[in-house]
Amino acid sequence: MYRGVQLLILLYFIWYVFIIQKGYQESETGPESSVLTKVKGVTRSPSKVWDVEEYVKPAEVRLGNVKGDKNGYLKGCTFNETTDLYCPIFRLGSIVEQAGENFTALAEQGGVIGVIINWNCNLDLPDSACNPSYSFRRLDPKRTQVSSGYNYRFAKYYNCNGTNTRSLIKAYGIRIDVIVHGQAGKFSLIPTIINLATALTSVGVGSFLCDWILLTFLNKNDMYSARKFDQDRTPAPGGIGNACTTQASSPAHPKGPGQL
Repeated sequence: MYRGVQLLILLYFIWYVFIIQKGYQESETGPESSVLTKVKGVTRSPSKVWDVEEYVKPAEVRLGNVKGDKNGYLKGCTFNETTDLYCPIFRLGSIVEQAGENFTALAEQGGVIGVIINWNCNLDLPDSACNPSYSFRRLDPKRTQVSSGYNYRFAKYYNCNGTNTRSLIKAYGIRIDVIVHGQAGKFSLIPTIINLATALTSVGVGSFLCDWILLTFLNKNDMYSARKFDQDRTPAPGGIGNACTTQASSPAHPKGPGQL
């Protein structure tokens, strides 16, 4: 039992603390990031053809995860989490689809889509092992009529027959929020020493735990107690016997007259 408890404690520290949690590393969370976006493309509606200047309000400019533009790679690539992880070009319909939404309904009613970029990097490995992972989800509560969707108002001013006029437009659309998470870790001597000391200290807890189990729940706990402890009976003053219990493993005290 004692060796089994020690083995479980060692497995916990080796497998979980050092391998899974990387307790030998000094880690930092909350990366500082800046993400810029640029929208391109032409689309059609029943009455007109739209370009970027008409359907992007206000004007925006997505970069940040570009690995390198070699041989015109960025001119023809489209993001794919398997083959083109570092291509920063996304199709809007693909983003909406991966968020589990219908593009037509979302464009008519408006909505907010979150693009979550997660960097989880082990700096003890080469840079090629530090890759981003992407996920997409809708951020606005679509089942709540009060706050669902995304829309805003803006005005266009013009002169009509000498009269200053304005058109107030309520626009519905898709808003993209880019959210960056991540953490990075690198070997450090201080957390390694701290976790090793904690592991060695915890191994010693096994002795106390086994003693408590054997002395409390074992059917033959009296026999275990007799082997674990010595009974030292010393005559007390006045001839009345006095019994005290000491651990057999404790250092022997100096013997005096009348003592065992």
